[in-house]
Amino acid sequence: MEDEPVVPEPAARRSKRARAPVRTADFTRTDKIEDELEEEREESSDEFQESRRKIKRNKATEGASTSAAARKANLSFIEVIKGDGKDIPDVVKRWVEQYERNQKSAMSGLLSMLFEACGAKYRLHEEDIDETDVDDVGEVEDYQSSKRDFKNFKDNLVYFWDNLVSECQNGPLFDQSLFDKCLDYIIALSCTPPRSYRQIASLMGLQLVTSFINVAKLLGLRERPPRDS
Repeated sequence: MEDEPVVPEPAARRSKRARAPVRTADFTRTDKIEDELEEEREESSDEFQESRRKIKRNKATEGASTSAAARKANLSFIEVIKGDGKDIPDVVKRWVEQYERNQKSAMSGLLSMLFEACGAKYRLHEEDIDETDVDDVGEVEDYQSSKRDFKNFKDNLVYFWDNLVSECQNGPLFDQSLFDKCLDYIIALSCTPPRSYRQIASLMGLQLVTSFINVAKLLGLRERPPRDS
């Protein structure tokens, strides 16, 4: 019997090739980055919107301030005195500057306030300053409808004249025109039949005298020579 052929075995088995590890995409990190970018975009958008709102608010504030300043500049003396009185120093200062530029125009406004403060609905024009008769100033307005309002009005009126005398102490107070004319009208109004004329005119006259004395004392102290030590 013939021997069966022997099938030769491979000298060595091929070693299994090591498989390279497969790297999976880190979707968690990618999502985190996208979230951070989205938050940054939202923050930038919020900052932009807030910046726009601030600009709008600033413009609105500037517009309101400008409008308020314009309204304040256009208020008449009597409207300022009827108000809360806070604007009186500024109004007086602007009036003095106007008086130094154009005396008659400024004087007509001041004397008109004098009539209006007494209750007369009257507007004095600069060409009529030397010819007006206090007996012909027209209808009387009653400011005494409320005791509280009338007290506020009187306090502001006194405050106005005191500020005016103080503001004029280095100039118009001594020009022999401004306060001479005011006193002429105040004396005339204090002698007229309407009680409101007499009451308010007397109040203004007394305050003017008081303010004159206070300014005279102040100027006297400034001019007093120092005492010898």
